[in-house]
Amino acid sequence: MKNKNLKFTLEESDIDNFLNSHLYEVNSLIYILIFWGIMALIGLFLYLSGTGVNYTILISIIAGLFVIGAIYALSIYYKRVNKKAIMANSDFFLEQEIIITNEGLVTSNPNGKYTYTWDRLTEVINTKGNFIIKMTGNQMIIVPKRLFSEQGEKDFEQALNHFIAGSIIVGLATE
Repeated sequence: MKNKNLKFTLEESDIDNFLNSHLYEVNSLIYILIFWGIMALIGLFLYLSGTGVNYTILISIIAGLFVIGAIYALSIYYKRVNKKAIMANSDFFLEQEIIITNEGLVTSNPNGKYTYTWDRLTEVINTKGNFIIKMTGNQMIIVPKRLFSEQGEKDFEQALNHFIAGSIIVGLATE
């Protein structure tokens, strides 16, 4: 990797990319909703054709459809609430610097400098617009892909995965 120091400021589009990543995806709910919709139509067809499907089954299928629809609506609302909370946090939008060292990931912004040792980092998630570096607990670091060339993206992810995997192997060897 050519440049191990990254300076950037998160933008609203980076937050949108994060919220639309698979960490917050609700696409599976869409498939469930479609499935229940098809079941409701089949149940309605069978009921209207008089093939012995009783009214209770039809009501339960339609009720299931409405419950899944309500869950989907709540997930969309939850995503919007999260975006508002993130956008209101001005610390998210301070200029940041990330440095990859042999000891760990060093991040700094005008509020301070933090070192995350490799054993605290658990995973690098490659999404459409960001790298999301997950840590133990609920912490994560968002690194926008707009900072990298195509090869730079591969090098950055490979370097992080190399160090994270190395710390896991060392941790297992010492247990």
